Amino acid sequence: MSDWILGACLVYALVAFSVGQAGYGEKGWSVLLGIYAVAVAAIVGVKNYARPPYTSKADDYVAAAQDEVDDQA
Repeated sequence: MSDWILGACLVYALVAFSVGQAGYGEKGWSVLLGIYAVAVAAIVGVKNYARPPYTSKADDYVAAAQDEVDDQA
């Protein structure tokens, strides 16, 4: 599954396509793309509300060890 940034980019692109089609006088495509943009925005919003990204319910998470050595030359 992807995160919310990809979903937001997809919504942005669909809105841009919808506005662009409206500029060319293609009202049918413009409305259809606008409906798709709203539907995708709703799906992304509900998905991220129901299961927020970057949260894990796994109890076996272990933080990676950090290198304490200064490697600057």
